[in-house]
Amino acid sequence: MALILGIIAISIVGGAKLPREVPSGEVLAIIEAGQPAEFDNCTIIGDLSLSALKIEAPIHFNHTLFQNSADFNSTTFNGPADFGDSRFNTTYFASAKFDKVASFDDTQFNGITSFNNSRFKDDALFENTTFKNVLYLTRTKYDKFYIKLPSIKKGLGYEESAYQQLIENFKKLGYSSDVDNSYYQFRKDQLMHRDFGNEPLMYLFDAGAWVFYGYGKRPLYPLLWSIIIVTLYTGIWISIGSKNSRSKIDEYRSIESWPQNLSDAIIFSATVFLSGTKLFVDPPAIPEISGVSQSFVRKAFTIERLLGALFSVLFFLAVTGMIIKST
Repeated sequence: MALILGIIAISIVGGAKLPREVPSGEVLAIIEAGQPAEFDNCTIIGDLSLSALKIEAPIHFNHTLFQNSADFNSTTFNGPADFGDSRFNTTYFASAKFDKVASFDDTQFNGITSFNNSRFKDDALFENTTFKNVLYLTRTKYDKFYIKLPSIKKGLGYEESAYQQLIENFKKLGYSSDVDNSYYQFRKDQLMHRDFGNEPLMYLFDAGAWVFYGYGKRPLYPLLWSIIIVTLYTGIWISIGSKNSRSKIDEYRSIESWPQNLSDAIIFSATVFLSGTKLFVDPPAIPEISGVSQSFVRKAFTIERLLGALFSVLFFLAVTGMIIKST
């Protein structure tokens, strides 16, 4: 039995097709000679430069490892270009032209990758592709660029038109979550590149829009801020109430001790906060406590209600935007 298994294992290993090593100079010579560019299951040794070449025939680099740099700057691919399930390290595709389908499905780009000024006349296929570093698409022309935003691990190289084009591309492809996330990332990068000294008010406005409600794309942000504010005000109301145990008088003139316990303070704070919109919750009575400035109590009460109104609006704006987008 062991002998049979050994023979089977040897057969499998012997039949497996190992990647062949091809010097970069040989790749260049074959392509310049106009011969079929069939380099599937290969390891390209050395720096490969096909820069400014016009390649008429289809090229195949499927399951290929580019061990060193690969330079395709200003290269014209007149036929289909297939780089599926390959591995690139340092890669240049700036000003390249793809006249037919360009397939980079399941490919991994380990270094910074540039497609600046490139042109895709047909579909650009980057499904399940991984860019482990920054991807540059400045002035890149394409109709449909099939890629998911999470595939771009270090983000898009900042350039406003590149972001706007990618957002429109996601809309065209129906990738709704990528539309929101790419817009969010664009606004963040825009903020990081804004000069505070030149536009301080706009900088502060953008920073607030980011932190408080994620530019309308993160409903969780105002919800978390609401929880923080209610928690902080719970401490404030406990502190105020602990100064004196006199009663508060509610709208029905009934007498209750203030505060009775932590849960009462939390409920009171949440009620004040939610009453800011006056849509679902009526405001409670302002506590009247001797030994505490009544004007301070009223100000604290009013500020919490205003914050409740603000963050309720931000939350509903973000949620409404998501609902409208999904319909």
